[in-house]
Amino acid sequence: MKADPRCTHVAVDRYLKPHIEERGRYPDVYAELGQAGKFAFEVQLSKPFAFEIAARHLHYRAEGVALIWLFRDIATELPQGFRDVIAFQRGNAFLFDQAAFEASNDRGRLMLSAWLGDSRGGWLKPRLVGLDDLDRGNGRSVFLEDRRTPRLLSRGQEVREKWWQALKTGKPFDFTDPIVDKQFGPAWDSIKKYVPALSEWKNEFWRAHNARGRPHFFEVAAMLFSIARSAAVGEERVYVSRYKDKSRLAAMLNARLSNSSYKPYADLVETMLARSAMAHCLGRPSLHNALAEARGHTAQVGQEHPIWEAAARLFPEIFDGLLRAELIDLDHLPNWAKPMPARPTRGPEP
Repeated sequence: MKADPRCTHVAVDRYLKPHIEERGRYPDVYAELGQAGKFAFEVQLSKPFAFEIAARHLHYRAEGVALIWLFRDIATELPQGFRDVIAFQRGNAFLFDQAAFEASNDRGRLMLSAWLGDSRGGWLKPRLVGLDDLDRGNGRSVFLEDRRTPRLLSRGQEVREKWWQALKTGKPFDFTDPIVDKQFGPAWDSIKKYVPALSEWKNEFWRAHNARGRPHFFEVAAMLFSIARSAAVGEERVYVSRYKDKSRLAAMLNARLSNSSYKPYADLVETMLARSAMAHCLGRPSLHNALAEARGHTAQVGQEHPIWEAAARLFPEIFDGLLRAELIDLDHLPNWAKPMPARPTRGPEP
């Protein structure tokens, strides 16, 4: 590090007095490299906890210091704490191995071996990189290439793909129609793969209501997709009714929530609305009253219910708290999943 002509200060395992916060830190290595910036290096030997990883990133970001976690090697099976570190670095692992050591000596500046996660849970071929090659961005970490955000965003998009294909064939839908039921068959098979408990729920629904569970689930899913589509395009769209006025989404939800079969989903619907660009609909008295009445008369499905689990797989940007928080932290939460007090702007399909 000292061989780098830009280096004005370097310290090893010494207390770093904070400029903003009350408590400082003891980075394994701290270096100031002129216009390149200030860097703190933590050599990963023990297994850190997720809250400590986050706390360190927040601290150093507030202090204007770039935090880089270094590994000695990448084992086949990494402990959870190490995986958390790599996730924070957007799917990047940095090693100071023999190749990095030799390259640093040759070039007179710190070089690191960058390991980037691939789409299959493995690693791409490592690359030697210098600190100037790294992106400090405006996010929480330093990285060479963001391998994490695209995977987070694709999680919901991939699950929704077969549903959008079926929903685009026409509207509104009568889900009790055998032809429509067959049309949504691939979508049903897809979500069952992620939520196997839906199969048993379907059987229990028949025993409890003497009605088929598949059309019922399709109707609930179409309600949520109506909210998502409306949030994405900036005007109210529905897949389960023939309402045509500007407030057709709220009208559809009011009608469904007044039906005893759909009252158990008031909490589900309100969560979808509140965390999307259609949050302003909750200010409408009619919808507010419909939600309150449904909750007041019927027990609500909770997060352990198969339908809520299915909603979380279809719309993790809304229902998966950890994924949503990470996308917010990375400043990559899709616009359709951001609450907006006014009418949403047009955007791409979720």
